[in-house]
Amino acid sequence: MSIYCDDVSITLADKAVIRGLNFRQEEPALIGLLGCNGAGKTTLMRALAGLQAIDAGQLRVNGLNPQREPVQLAKSMAYLPQQRVVHWALPVADVVMLGRMPHQRAFYPPNQRDHEVVQQVMAEMDVSQFARRPFQTLSGGEQARVLIARALAQEPSLLIADEPANGLDPAHQVAMMRYFQCIVAGGCTVLLSVHDLNLAARYCDRLVMLDEGKVYQDGTPEVVMTAEHLQQVFNVRADIRHIDGCLAVSVVG
Repeated sequence: MSIYCDDVSITLADKAVIRGLNFRQEEPALIGLLGCNGAGKTTLMRALAGLQAIDAGQLRVNGLNPQREPVQLAKSMAYLPQQRVVHWALPVADVVMLGRMPHQRAFYPPNQRDHEVVQQVMAEMDVSQFARRPFQTLSGGEQARVLIARALAQEPSLLIADEPANGLDPAHQVAMMRYFQCIVAGGCTVLLSVHDLNLAARYCDRLVMLDEGKVYQDGTPEVVMTAEHLQQVFNVRADIRHIDGCLAVSVVG
């Protein structure tokens, strides 16, 4: 797995959203993107997923150009957008099975491996009990877990997830982050945008803090998550401390 961004710039509606951004990752890691709304997090992830063209620079994922080689990339990368939309009235198990499409032969039914993977990721995301329920009948948080399971069903070497914790209750947020840690240990890289500073500080190996389309800070949570940096980027006062060996962030004003 590798991500390579060299001096990448992206302009949307005559506004520079990403400006000369440099970012590289070659080893499996759980990476959190931090930044205010409009900092460029979603645009960067869409570019990595091949859904947004770049104006300048070079961008490669697993050695592939996402814009020019999307089919090849789909076998090794999964993308989970913010929007949680399924346009067909499908049962949950069928929605998750859609994640297996890059590995299936056209017009052939799912094989045993497909079913095994789907059952595994549904159990990990705690949605097995909804297998035959229509997706649209689930709550927002339940739908979020189903779509995470669909992305995981691809068995990607890179998972890009835009605010996957949004709408999840605290227990499922923690379960999701712990599962992400498990698949990273198995060789997958997870790149996610996150607004919950404590989730980012507790579970991520690397944090990349964006500000106005540029990398403001990049490093371990201890390096990036400081009161000075949070004041500069988010305009908040924060108390940073360790509790039971874990970095904890309290926004105080």
